Amino acid sequence: SKLLKNIELKYFIKENNYYVEKNWEMFKTGVPPNIKGLNFEDFDELSFSILKLCKMLSKRGISEREIIIDFTGGLKVTSVIAAAITFNKEIKAQYVQTYNPWDVKGYDFVYASSETPGF
Repeated sequence: SKLLKNIELKYFIKENNYYVEKNWEMFKTGVPPNIKGLNFEDFDELSFSILKLCKMLSKRGISEREIIIDFTGGLKVTSVIAAAITFNKEIKAQYVQTYNPWDVKGYDFVYASSETPGF
């Protein structure tokens, strides 16, 4: 579609135990055997991956304000990590309802104790 014409699609993957960025064109002929997906039930692996990706974006001049982590359709672990990564940051978490009216919900999580003034 015309709306997506100027969108650059990249993949952040684990290749030979390193986290790397790849272009979409690489996957047109299939997935190379040395590339593995992330374990979406491994809290540490997912947390590390998302934090590393946020650092990569920051190095490119993308501010936290411009980052949204969408946890629609994710496992419980994925949703917890999406929320935890955004605690006390300008990064937002997002959820899209998977039924009509398909509302998009944005969240700005703040981590605070019950003793924090104002909470």
